Amino acid sequence: MSYFPAAITATGGTGVYTWSAKGLPNGLSIGSGSGVITGTPATTAGSPFTVAVTVGDTDSASAHRSFTLAVLPSSPCDVKQNGSLTVADVQLIVNQALGTSPAVNDLNGDGAVDVADLQIEINAALGGGCSAQ
Repeated sequence: MSYFPAAITATGGTGVYTWSAKGLPNGLSIGSGSGVITGTPATTAGSPFTVAVTVGDTDSASAHRSFTLAVLPSSPCDVKQNGSLTVADVQLIVNQALGTSPAVNDLNGDGAVDVADLQIEINAALGGGCSAQ
């Protein structure tokens, strides 16, 4: 699920606002004339970022504010983080259960990537949701 676009707003001043941002997660950008953050984050890692706005009135005032953005996966079962559940998601869990890749997708929280996690993944791929049964 995507929560973008998201608008940053400001009040005060009498001129045109100009927006910029530093530290946005890859895949996101801010409209310099609108303050609207758009895009699709390329990572699930949150990122502190700074938004700056300059008002083009006689004072040319500027303000800066830091934000923390938590980018969450669309589903815990979307282990490849490609926006949908695919055979590649199931294959990654199988590989982890067999020990051929890092075991990071313990979907049921029992401390191991195993058949139970594969069953959750298959259930999710079939439309049954991503939770321990």
